[in-house]
Amino acid sequence: MPRKVVFAYRIGQRTMGGKVMRVDQLSAMAKSYLGGRYDFEVALAPKYTRPRMCNQFINASRDAIVVFHKSAAANWGAEYHDKI
Repeated sequence: MPRKVVFAYRIGQRTMGGKVMRVDQLSAMAKSYLGGRYDFEVALAPKYTRPRMCNQFINASRDAIVVFHKSAAANWGAEYHDKI
């Protein structure tokens, strides 16, 4: 079974060129070269003020490799940093 890789971004980055290049394009390129070994996904990293969404993200990303785009990890409060 392929290992899951999640490229996570924050809501404010949704339409930014850097997010498109570093998240969407990188995910697509990696999928074309490594798709048999890994399952690539792009996902929104919710803000810490949305605990239900944070827990959903954590559960969906369990055992995955999570790559945060730029300051996307800053969306999380300290209480979530050790859960992902």
